[in-house]
Amino acid sequence: MSDPYVDNVVLALPFDQDGLGNWFFDYSKIHQAIQAVGDCSLSATQVKYGDKSAFLSAASDYFQILSATVAITNQDFTVDGWFYLTSLSVSRGLFFNGAHPAQASDFISGQIRTDGLVRFWSAGSVGTWDVATATGAVTINTWTHIAFNRSGSTLTIFINGISVATGTKSAGTTATGNYFRIGHAIEYGTNSIIGIIGYVDDFRVTLGVARYSTDFTPPLAFKADYPAVPTFSIKITPTVYRKSFFQWCLLDKKSKNITAFYGKSFLQWSLFDKKVIIKPSYFKKRLATNVWWGGTGTITGIVDVGAIPVKRRVRLYESKTGVLLWEQWSGDDGTYTFTTLSKIIDFTVSSVDHTGVYNDVIAARIRAI
Repeated sequence: MSDPYVDNVVLALPFDQDGLGNWFFDYSKIHQAIQAVGDCSLSATQVKYGDKSAFLSAASDYFQILSATVAITNQDFTVDGWFYLTSLSVSRGLFFNGAHPAQASDFISGQIRTDGLVRFWSAGSVGTWDVATATGAVTINTWTHIAFNRSGSTLTIFINGISVATGTKSAGTTATGNYFRIGHAIEYGTNSIIGIIGYVDDFRVTLGVARYSTDFTPPLAFKADYPAVPTFSIKITPTVYRKSFFQWCLLDKKSKNITAFYGKSFLQWSLFDKKVIIKPSYFKKRLATNVWWGGTGTITGIVDVGAIPVKRRVRLYESKTGVLLWEQWSGDDGTYTFTTLSKIIDFTVSSVDHTGVYNDVIAARIRAI
């Protein structure tokens, strides 16, 4: 299968690949970082396509993307996916996009009522409410493809490829916020937060085009259309290309002072010809590092795999000489920081994947700020 709207897809979740911690992979070209909230997990118990699907075991479980790139705003779009609900004791939320999930205006969402009827709910900041309610009921314990489609001012619900409801979208109703949630919505009429209990597979968001205009055959597995291969990468805030100079030092064993000589070498030229004495009490760790590479600069960044932050070993080198200056682990959020660095020397930052899945990644000729 080849998707003619692949360039319009901003979210594609086949839910086949295990995430890292509570993060999951997006197979669209944007590679969003998808956060699982609550007890979301991948399961092989009920699967529509591939090896696994997403399992939401409680109404408080959902997937969340905090990014403006998935904001539907005032444009044509299609939100579709496969759903396998195990309970309809209360209304269930399928998706939500808006400024905030508890805000009762300016959002777009889809939900299923207790009687199995599907609602397409668009609330505008001017207080208008647009609702399309499907006439065909969704039943529990079976896979159902549901598509929410907007073309111009027309809202359409498709169930298993059949148009079952339409509505008209009023002017001024948009979803401008950064919240996009899967398995979560605001209940029509009560404004309360609702979620689903069950499974989700092959969930997709298409922006800028209405994917469906007439009845259609429910899509096959779409993973082959979005062959996202998660990449191991290291991101650095400052990237400045400069020449650097080589410096070396000697340890005066008698006085126990560190003597730094800024002298010429065959590798590079120096800026100074004088000798500087620095007391050892100035240093806490890596004495020689602070002598000739020290300063007030900082290098910060994030280590990630497929836009998902990861905890990995990060190393700092002097670019010209290749001398290892510092080593640390990035935090659970992928962030790392090297401080007290010279602002006039080039550094190289690398990260090592201790799991052995990916090769080392390197960012060279970095200048601290």
